[in-house]
Amino acid sequence: MVAGVKLSVSNIFDIEDALRDSPLMQRCLTKVRNEPASAKVLEGRYMGEDYDLEKMLKMPPHSLG
Repeated sequence: MVAGVKLSVSNIFDIEDALRDSPLMQRCLTKVRNEPASAKVLEGRYMGEDYDLEKMLKMPPHSLG
């Protein structure tokens, strides 16, 4: 799904749609909820800042920023 992506991030929403209610995601959420620090983030409904594609393109290659 993400192979070949250049400047478009629109397929991330396809990935999210595919995972949202999957058994794998449910297992993941169970594990996250059992970790106190992670559960606190979920409870706070943290939403990161909007992505800025131009800013992201300036980040070091293969990094998380």
